[in-house]
Amino acid sequence: MARLVLLLITVTFVLTTACDRGVPSKEQVEGGSAPAATTTDVAAAPAAPSVPAQTNTLPNVPAATAGKQMPPGMHPAQGSTPPAETVAPGSIQPAEGGLTVGDIFAKRKELAGKSVTVRGKVVKAMQGVMGTNWYHLEDGTGDAGSNDLAVTSDSIAKVGDVVVAVGTLASDKDLGMGYHYDALLEKAKLTVE
Repeated sequence: MARLVLLLITVTFVLTTACDRGVPSKEQVEGGSAPAATTTDVAAAPAAPSVPAQTNTLPNVPAATAGKQMPPGMHPAQGSTPPAETVAPGSIQPAEGGLTVGDIFAKRKELAGKSVTVRGKVVKAMQGVMGTNWYHLEDGTGDAGSNDLAVTSDSIAKVGDVVVAVGTLASDKDLGMGYHYDALLEKAKLTVE
C-alpha cells in the first residue's frame, strides 16, 4: 500500500512539473484570468514566452469608401479608379489592320473569340495579378465605359508606353468578385513602340 501511495505522489509531482513549463494556459491565450502563481512557481519555472499579437496587414476600408477608390496596393475593379494617364482623341492612330478601342467595344459580340489587333497607350499597369500582367489601353476613341480596354499579357510594359496588342477578345467576361469586363483582350502579345 505504501508503494501505491508513493507511486501516486510521484505521478502527481511529475505531471505537475511537466505541465508547468512556461506554456500559456487556455485561459491566458483566450484572455481569461490566469491562476495566481505562488512564490515557488515563479522561482522554479522559466519565464513564460509572450504570445505574439496578431497583426492585420490588410488596409482598413471604411464602409463609406466601399465601391470608390481602393487603398494603394489593392487591385480595383475595372473603372473604380481614374486612369493614371489620359489620351487625347486622335492622338493615336490605329495599327495597320487593327481596330480602335471604340470599335472593339462596338463590335465586341461579333469579335468574341477572334484575334484582335489594337494600338493604344498604357494608362494602367498591374503586374502579376492572377498569374498574368493586366494593362488598360486607351487610344482616344470610345465614350465613357468604352474607351479603356483591359488586356492580359505575359509581356512587360509600363504606364505611358504606346503598344500594339494582339490577342483573343473575350466579350462580357465575368471573373467573379465584382470583376466584369465588357471587352477583355486575353493573352495578348504586346509590342512597345
